[in-house]
Amino acid sequence: MKSSSPATSSNAYKKRLYSRVIFIFAFFGLLILPALIHLSGKWQGSNTENRVLASAPVLPANMADMLKFPVAVDAYLNDHFGLRSQLVAWNNSLRYHLLGDINAVQLTAGKDGYIFFNSHAANTPLGMVHFLCGKNVTAQDRVGMVETASGFMQAALQTKADSYLLMVPTKPIVYAEKMPDWLQSQCKLYTPPCQA
Repeated sequence: MKSSSPATSSNAYKKRLYSRVIFIFAFFGLLILPALIHLSGKWQGSNTENRVLASAPVLPANMADMLKFPVAVDAYLNDHFGLRSQLVAWNNSLRYHLLGDINAVQLTAGKDGYIFFNSHAANTPLGMVHFLCGKNVTAQDRVGMVETASGFMQAALQTKADSYLLMVPTKPIVYAEKMPDWLQSQCKLYTPPCQA
């Protein structure tokens, strides 16, 4: 049985102690880093979110304002803490690359890294794609589209005789095979208003 010398066990104890102290300082340093960055006002990054962040609260002037003040401070700190924009960007990147998830209702992840803009309004996700597939598009709607394009072209020709109408198809039309399978199967159920 080997016995360690007092000097060896003392060195091992010191190494463990130093490594624990370093770990504790590193841990608390990581916890306090966002607060220090927030207080310094540097490295905040720009707002990359599709929303307006909470503005800085004003000091309360009366009792009603004083009751609202904690909520306003909380909203401001939630939107402006140090490294927030970087953390949001890293979160979105990890979610997209690891899970194939896009944190926006107006975007759809397709095959081979393709991303499709699917709606002009956040309250109607997939609205544009469903329209392009022909969902809820009637024969009258098709006639109306032709009449609108024809009327626009006639007005343009009256203004300038040498006018052209260029209709550029959207990505879901040009790269329909790159849309996710579940969306392709939905589109097969309908007749598109315009063929590519």
